[in-house]
Amino acid sequence: MKPLEFRLYCDRYRKKYYVCRIFGSLKEMHRRDKEDGYKNPSLKKNNYLGLTRAYKAWSIHPKAKDKKSGEIGSISLTVEHCTSGIVSHECTHAALYWFLDTHKKIEKLLEPEFDEKFAWVQGNLNKQVWVHWFKAEKKGLIGR
Repeated sequence: MKPLEFRLYCDRYRKKYYVCRIFGSLKEMHRRDKEDGYKNPSLKKNNYLGLTRAYKAWSIHPKAKDKKSGEIGSISLTVEHCTSGIVSHECTHAALYWFLDTHKKIEKLLEPEFDEKFAWVQGNLNKQVWVHWFKAEKKGLIGR
């Protein structure tokens, strides 16, 4: 079954985004991640419930995207494990990778202006996942 797929924009200018895919099952998500070249020896075989990849940060990702496109990574989720905790966890990874891509130095997070920017992006990414989820659910495209 084809996953629900949509963009998650990191800022209000819609310059950088992640492609988010919500799969029908863990098995489908793991198969797709494997096809995309995902390998991480630090994780036991297929024990993850969601996955965020940033093309710049993850050198193991074989499909580095063209800078002009604005796509900076992907987020994989599943219907059965799409909980507030997992969505928030993956969006935090995404916001962190966005921050490093945009501001280059993690130390800037200690400054109130940048801390607030990071928190806004994390919350906004999270909100976008749920807005897409509820719209798809209303159309009967997704559900538990």
